[in-house]
Amino acid sequence: MARFFRRSFGGSASSSADYIQSNSIETIPNCPRLSSSYRSAIVEAKRDTANYRQSKTQELVDYVCGKLHIPSVRVVVVDTPCPHSTKDNGRFGGGKLGHYKHLGNCAIEIRIWNLTAMKGQRRAAKSFFETAVHELCHHIDMQLLGLEKSLHTAGFYKRIGDLSRRLGA
Repeated sequence: MARFFRRSFGGSASSSADYIQSNSIETIPNCPRLSSSYRSAIVEAKRDTANYRQSKTQELVDYVCGKLHIPSVRVVVVDTPCPHSTKDNGRFGGGKLGHYKHLGNCAIEIRIWNLTAMKGQRRAAKSFFETAVHELCHHIDMQLLGLEKSLHTAGFYKRIGDLSRRLGA
């Protein structure tokens, strides 16, 4: 498996250990029952401004991190179009909806873009919420599971589903 990982993903042996560990964990360990009111505040709200979404997403992140007894992380919602690429024909080629980033000095940030890549329109509330949960799962991988890298494994996506269901999605 380690050789397959290095050949397929260019990772080191420690990365392959993170991959194997990440892939083997399908639920968030010791995760208590969570309130769905935080999801509702984001998904069902008529407000979609960056300031509102940042405030409500920070409340969600603080709540989940508190329940899991891990340090919280700063949330920044950027009111600019998502970084993206385009194909030769000018069509959308892929984009970044959110990012979990180490800033140095032990500072960490979840950054989520509030506008669509091509048209610059407000992102749909459900898509925005899903991005927030995705980025929060990266934080949980690092802080709760102790992974050096939070990789997009099948187990990672199952943990996203687990957290989403616990939040009422």
